[in-house]
Amino acid sequence: MLRVIFIFFYISLVLFAKDYSRYIKVVDFNGAVKILSSKSIVKPANYGDLLFSRDNILTESNAYITAYLENKFLFKLKENSTIELLDTYDKKSNIHLNFNKGEVILVSELNANNNLLKISISNIEFMLSGTAIIKNNDGVFRIIFLNGFLAINNGMNIKEFSEVIINNSNVTTNDLVMNDELRSYINEIISFPYLEKVALPNIYREIVKFPDGAIFNSEIITE
Repeated sequence: MLRVIFIFFYISLVLFAKDYSRYIKVVDFNGAVKILSSKSIVKPANYGDLLFSRDNILTESNAYITAYLENKFLFKLKENSTIELLDTYDKKSNIHLNFNKGEVILVSELNANNNLLKISISNIEFMLSGTAIIKNNDGVFRIIFLNGFLAINNGMNIKEFSEVIINNSNVTTNDLVMNDELRSYINEIISFPYLEKVALPNIYREIVKFPDGAIFNSEIITE
């Protein structure tokens, strides 16, 4: 009888652990960060908090939050920013975010289908498999796309190491140029917890060595 109980308890633990890994959880934060649930419950963020579909995350001045989905996805929402988790991996096998305000760094696994992460900004949607930084400057969105796959509105594929400017429905792209800002972002990404679980950190360690003024294109970095 005791053996049967132990086996049942062990199976329950395994199932719980498997389900737990399908949720995005908070792995780092600083300052005033609030989580607004779909039931309009507001609470301060804490280490280990699970994030669910329809949660809104809000950061105040000098605050940030980093969240992680096991072996799949990392994001860092920076100060004075908001993001809504429209769909999370607990519901479907992809993630849909609505980015409203501020600045966010996104790192998702490189996968064959390029469909893990969908982001909505204003009237634009794009799919990302890889690493990008998004900033909203008074309604003009700037995307610093480092590597992987990025497609806008399922029709416009963006080459790696590009800067994308979205103003209303107008989209322009430029090659990335190494400067202090870009180097700071890359060093920030290198410092992410669990980065090695979703990306190849050595790629970023090599990129950050490029001198100021270096112009990037998709042929510069190889695995």
